[in-house]
Amino acid sequence: MESFTIVTGGSMFTREFRVSFFGDPSTIAAWVRSCPGIADPATTKTESPDGTITFEIPAGGGAGFAELIHHPFRGTVSIRTYWS
Repeated sequence: MESFTIVTGGSMFTREFRVSFFGDPSTIAAWVRSCPGIADPATTKTESPDGTITFEIPAGGGAGFAELIHHPFRGTVSIRTYWS
């Protein structure tokens, strides 16, 4: 895994986290497959024409939104979640 970045946002009433990283495409794909939220039957998966896969993960633990975007050919991952 390379170039791991976490950015926080929000206000005194909200909190947002944005995480991004990249690495060897096969290693990153294996990591994505191992994510518990991806296996949740309520997770929605959409694929873009460029191969980007977006997982809308059921939010839990007070979160209002959770999303993982994976580009398997590039080996990139972007995660965003927020709650209030």
